[in-house]
Amino acid sequence: MIAITHMMVLYAFYNISWACAATEAVLFNLSFALIGVGLWFMVRFSDLNEKSWPELLFIHLSVMTAVQLIWILPVYGLLKLIFREMAGYLLFLNETIAIRVVTGIILYTVVVSLAYLIVNLKKLRNQQLQQAELQTLLKETELSMLRFQINPHFLFNSLNSVNALILVNPQKAQEMVVNLSEFMRYSLESGSKPLSTLERELEHCRLYFRIEKVRFGDRLKVVEEVHPELVHHPVPAMILQPLAENAVKHGLSDLEEGAEILIRCEPSDNGMAQISVSNPYDPFASGKRPGTGTGLRNLRERFMNLYNRDDLITIIKEHNWFVITLKIPYS
Repeated sequence: MIAITHMMVLYAFYNISWACAATEAVLFNLSFALIGVGLWFMVRFSDLNEKSWPELLFIHLSVMTAVQLIWILPVYGLLKLIFREMAGYLLFLNETIAIRVVTGIILYTVVVSLAYLIVNLKKLRNQQLQQAELQTLLKETELSMLRFQINPHFLFNSLNSVNALILVNPQKAQEMVVNLSEFMRYSLESGSKPLSTLERELEHCRLYFRIEKVRFGDRLKVVEEVHPELVHHPVPAMILQPLAENAVKHGLSDLEEGAEILIRCEPSDNGMAQISVSNPYDPFASGKRPGTGTGLRNLRERFMNLYNRDDLITIIKEHNWFVITLKIPYS
């Protein structure tokens, strides 16, 4: 486009023949295009951004001067050789050398500015991609940390139960070790997978209850009401066990006669899978210590990270029942 404009200006305003105008436009602009490639590599692969302003100004003035010499002198020599018998055109070349120099300065400024713009845009894009990757990594790390926060008291109690059973009932102790091993295996595997299925989560929860039954015996009763369509529904990994642990800790532990824990999984009216864990509790139990709320707080943080919503977990206390409900989007 610049070459065509160059040619049209020579023909229209300086009465230069089409042959001379076209030849000059092609030689001047093609040669500067080649020089422009070199300028691009100078900006792209040099450390000019690390220079101070005085150093940068000196470098560009020096390069600009060299570009003028490399650009104008060879083209002038070639044009004079090609049109050596056209005295009028040769005189025009000599009289317009100042215009060529100014044009070269403008072209140099434009090319270098565009090169800097492209380089900085690429750097900015790379920084944004790196920042996005870092945020994703941090988010995944945070989710993994939240999934791995298993109550150490559960492990201590389980190991103590195994120790007590070894002499009294070795077969029962062996069964509990197997259950505890499977429980820990799933907990570790879920660290690298943000999602699981409701079926696997329920099985993991059953392992937890089987382990706890060694301590509580018939006092611990569990009822499941699971809609068949939701069995293979994807859900966040390690979401049911903290609720089951919360039900045992704050429900069963305070009721001498034991308690029935109800796990209900069903489709909701708003197009989500709804999972609720219910347990009775005694608000006036003597010696009752308030929990830290770590498990529920972790669940809220995980749901916020996964779904960017804070309305998917509800807690209801009524008629001496404690109900935690999770809503899992289908998408």
